[in-house]
Amino acid sequence: MSGKQLDHEESVQGPSRPREESDTSGDEGHTLSKHSFYGIVEYSDSDPDDPTYVPELTDISDSYLVCNESECDDNDGGGDDSVSDGVRPSAESGGECGHAVALGDLGGTSGSVVRPEKRGRVREKNEEAWQQNVAKKRRNLGQEYISHTTKKRVPARKIGAACADGCFEKVGRENIDSIFKSFWAVGDYNAQNAYLQSMIREQGVKRKRTAAETSQRPVHYVYNVKVNQREFPVCRKGFTAIHGITEKKVHLLILKRKTSPYGTPINNRRGQHPSGRAIRGNRLAHVHKHIKSLPITASHYSRCHAPHRKYLEGGGNISELYGRYLVWMNENYKGEEKVSERFYHDIFTKTLQHSTSATET
Repeated sequence: MSGKQLDHEESVQGPSRPREESDTSGDEGHTLSKHSFYGIVEYSDSDPDDPTYVPELTDISDSYLVCNESECDDNDGGGDDSVSDGVRPSAESGGECGHAVALGDLGGTSGSVVRPEKRGRVREKNEEAWQQNVAKKRRNLGQEYISHTTKKRVPARKIGAACADGCFEKVGRENIDSIFKSFWAVGDYNAQNAYLQSMIREQGVKRKRTAAETSQRPVHYVYNVKVNQREFPVCRKGFTAIHGITEKKVHLLILKRKTSPYGTPINNRRGQHPSGRAIRGNRLAHVHKHIKSLPITASHYSRCHAPHRKYLEGGGNISELYGRYLVWMNENYKGEEKVSERFYHDIFTKTLQHSTSATET
């Protein structure tokens, strides 16, 4: 087999110890080392019956070689800038130059295949992409969004109608637009509430209009907007119109201020309480303990594409394992609450990344 051509039918023999083999017949005298993600390996015709056999490489479209030549023209410490996708090989992986050379550019020169790590098929949750969180983010930014509960389209926020007291003329239309954009650009519900509360001030009533000893309205509120570090008093309607909020919002802010013992803003507590249906504590610990007691092993043939997946020796199915879990609970934790089969399945397959399929090891 020629040393200048990487045959697709060749197999990768798993390294029992680090080994390096160079080939100086590459492009312009480059010295190429055979590296892989798991270390330095050699290519050989392995017998499929050999327990160290690994299936053949069939896709080398995203593979690169590591140049060991210290006098390489590309030895500028940064490698080849043309390699932007995948994992860039570096000098720390065994070469002096670290020049990443694509296999397709070497005219069939053999060398190391450097591949990125593959995490398996279990998808990690992305909470930012959840529809409820997307709607919340757009709502806090004042943008149009679709309600998660009603499924209706809610229009974007906009500046309200001018009041009859001339507050818009006092502040100026350009300043009003800047205040509106700056307020909704914050994008944080608690920060926006803190700003609005800082612009609302309490003042005692100057003239008492009742003969009662205590008035039902001992204070009144003054609303302000700030432009270039200067505050302008506006009416309540003008205040809501400039910020694109409702009268109900202002009313709730005033109620929160009254309930705060020291006048500090009260953060939003929606969504901060733990779920009442969440399974935690001993119930969850018992599931993990039972699964760890099962004969679980890693498959030699799946390490390259699913290194984190484990398999149940002898095979089986979730229903059988769940039945053994119920018996195990009655023997060891009699009287304690058990989890459902669906929850047991999710822990086994998604959290711990186990499979019930029988596999050769």
